[in-house]
Amino acid sequence: MRPRTLRHITRTAAIVAARVATGIFLVVATLLLVAAFGDRSMPDTRSWHQQAPAGEFRARDLEPGFGLSDYLAVEDRLFAALDAFMLNADELSGTPRVIRYVTGGRGDPATFDRNWNRTFEMTPG
Repeated sequence: MRPRTLRHITRTAAIVAARVATGIFLVVATLLLVAAFGDRSMPDTRSWHQQAPAGEFRARDLEPGFGLSDYLAVEDRLFAALDAFMLNADELSGTPRVIRYVTGGRGDPATFDRNWNRTFEMTPG
């Protein structure tokens, strides 16, 4: 048996690395194709996917002296506009009622003790 040379070890390592890289590429490509074709079989988007209320707060709206009360006023206007997107359960045609935009549904934040989508201030006791 002849001793392994550095060239032989390097060549073997390169072949193994190439095969591992090819395997990883094939797995990732397969997952991407499965995801792409899976997305094609999804139902069409609904109104709550396509609409967004105007007036969302952005960092450029922040001016000197802008405080929590100002932010809460912006938030109130935004949530009032968001109420226009609310749906009745009979408009869903078989879609589950856990969607956030179904009035009185299980995902409607107005049905909870506290609307956790709204800003609130925690003060020490």
